[in-house]
Amino acid sequence: MLKLGNFQSCVLIENEAATEYNVQYSADGSLASCWIASELGKAFIISWTYTSQHDQHFGGRLLIDGEDMIRAFCPPTTAPRTIQLGHKITSKNTLRPFTFAAIHLTDDDSYLDAPQPSSLGNIKLEIWRLHQPTSDTPLAVSEDEGCISERIVHERAKKIASHRVKLGAPVPTQQRWTTAQASCTDKQPVATFEFMYRTREFLQAQGIAPPAPPTPIIPKVESTPNTQRLSAPAPAPVSKAAPIVPKMESTLNTQEETDPDLIEVRKLERENDSRENLRENQSAPRRNRPRSLYLMVKASVPLSGLNRSITSLRSLT
Repeated sequence: MLKLGNFQSCVLIENEAATEYNVQYSADGSLASCWIASELGKAFIISWTYTSQHDQHFGGRLLIDGEDMIRAFCPPTTAPRTIQLGHKITSKNTLRPFTFAAIHLTDDDSYLDAPQPSSLGNIKLEIWRLHQPTSDTPLAVSEDEGCISERIVHERAKKIASHRVKLGAPVPTQQRWTTAQASCTDKQPVATFEFMYRTREFLQAQGIAPPAPPTPIIPKVESTPNTQRLSAPAPAPVSKAAPIVPKMESTLNTQEETDPDLIEVRKLERENDSRENLRENQSAPRRNRPRSLYLMVKASVPLSGLNRSITSLRSLT
């Protein structure tokens, strides 16, 4: 919201106050200016308010792209009063809203050297102090008052702006308009509000408006069904321990210490081994037989047939 004395003004785009960038005020306090981002195809309104009571007549004059669009009176009031200018009267029953539009470009070289208006892309509101207006009379609207000049710009000369203002579709109205005449008390307006509009991309490129925020990176989340199958936890791995193999020799040794019959078997075995070694020294060597075979056979023979078992073993040798 721009403020000058008891006056303040802003631009409403689709009923939302436009963000103002690089706001500046003149040294004498009579001019306030800023940049706003125009939005293609959207209607806008210029709103101005006298913030306190006053006993004077004021008039507002609206100029868009250098063209005199509309004027409005603000009579004396005992409370703050707001006036909004967002339409051009095109007939006694219709209004047409102010709308941002693209500039009409052409490659016709006849427009290449045509002077480009410096006021293109500019909305200006002037507040004047007035004498007592004349009595109101019904407003008569001519056909040419319902038009805005078509801006045709050569594509190589597009240096000022990319947008312009045009009139939107007619809106029916039942309101009746009147007009009056009044002279200005001063040679200069008491307050001037200037809104320079450009595309948001242009304002960002020039460093007037902040850059667009980076697009957030949303991690991709895989969708899961509403019903999920609950699985039992996997059983803990079972370590495979090596099988315990009993040692026959150690078992026999233990039994040998306590069993008299086994002690006798061991004694006879040693005698048998001594005879076998003697025979091997006297004859050709024979294939050794594993001792464990003897032990396992002897362990499985009943003790009552002990002598017969030993005789059988000797015959095998």
